[in-house]
Amino acid sequence: MSCLIIPTIIDKKAKSQKLINNRPGYDMKYVNSYILNYYGINDYQQFFEELFETEREYDTLSVIQPNETPQQWALRVRIPLQKLVSERKRSVYHVHALFLAFGKGKFVDHDYYRPRIHKTRMAICLDCMKLIQVNDVKLKKKFHHTRGRYVEILEPKDLMQEHWDHDCNKPKTRDGSARIIQNVWRRFQERVPSNARLAWNSLANDNTPDDMKFLGLTRCEVKNSQT
Repeated sequence: MSCLIIPTIIDKKAKSQKLINNRPGYDMKYVNSYILNYYGINDYQQFFEELFETEREYDTLSVIQPNETPQQWALRVRIPLQKLVSERKRSVYHVHALFLAFGKGKFVDHDYYRPRIHKTRMAICLDCMKLIQVNDVKLKKKFHHTRGRYVEILEPKDLMQEHWDHDCNKPKTRDGSARIIQNVWRRFQERVPSNARLAWNSLANDNTPDDMKFLGLTRCEVKNSQT
């Protein structure tokens, strides 16, 4: 199943559905309503069966065990999580990260309720597989073309901006990509110079152009670019 992006939308000028919390994709009743309103699905029964099965797989991995630290949890679930991601099974809640949780998911009157969010706000980035902390962020005001007015929206990527910008090895932001390039260039400059580089740098600086300097005694013809 391809990844569905389910943003949290708060419309103060309309009767908005009351959410369990503002985290995109967490409230499955909201997810169901959003899909029915904005996505064209041919076979709803099969679609939602596959959707709930995928969500339960991710939620099962997200649950921390009693007396387990977040670091121990991350070590325990990282390999099965990588396998789940490699199978291209995508969650509507754990879109970019597996969010740490406690308790158990449950069905009540055909409605699925996820495990509760852990107070540490820890998660595993699905791109670099690092253990990170994901703090809540404020909703942004954006123009909603379908409703024709400004509403408050929170998208899954908004929770990952800080990590992508400052820590992720596979960032999805311009600032994060620039950071990776700068780090690679810095490591290149700080590397131990090779013997050839040391020999080159030891040549006397007599204003000879670089293309006229030669190492060794082998004859070399220099092509005259003007002929």
